[in-house]
Amino acid sequence: MGRKLNVAFASTLALAGRDRHHLRASGRGWNGVAMALSVAIVLATIGCGESGPVLYPVSGTVRFEGKPLPQVGVSFIADPSKGNDSGHIAAASADAEGRFTLSTVGETGAPPGWYKVVVSPYTPGPVEVPKPPYHVKYLTVDTTDLSIEVKAGAAADAYDLTLDN
Repeated sequence: MGRKLNVAFASTLALAGRDRHHLRASGRGWNGVAMALSVAIVLATIGCGESGPVLYPVSGTVRFEGKPLPQVGVSFIADPSKGNDSGHIAAASADAEGRFTLSTVGETGAPPGWYKVVVSPYTPGPVEVPKPPYHVKYLTVDTTDLSIEVKAGAAADAYDLTLDN
C-alpha cells in the first residue's frame, strides 16, 4: 500500500513539475505533500454541496387591454424597500400568448420575497427599442408600479400581469 501511495504522490508531483529530490532537498517530505493534497481536496469540495437560493415556480400571463401581450421581456427585480435585499433578478420572455416562466441564475423559478416588475418590448438584435403600446412606466425599476410577492403556495394566477396605458 505504501508503495502505491508513493507512486500516486510522485505522479501528482510530476504533473506539477516537482520530483522526490526536490522534496527531500526542501525538507518537506511526503507527510507535507499528503497534508497539502488533503487540504487541497477538502478546499476543492467545500462548495460542491452548496446549492443556490430556494426557488418557487413563477409563471403567468402578461395582458394589455384585456389581451395577452406577446413577445415581451419580464423581469422581477428584488425590492429592498419591501425587505428583499437578495439582489436577485428573475427573468423570462413571454411567448406568442403572453405566457412566461421566470428563471433565476439559470434555474426555473424565483427566490421568495417582494419584487418590482419591469416589462420591456422584445427587440431582435441591436436596434432601437420601439415605444411600447403600454405605459412607459413599466420599462424601468424606478418607475414601475407593479409589485409582486413570490411565495410558496401562490394561487395559479398570482403572477399574472395586467398593464395599463
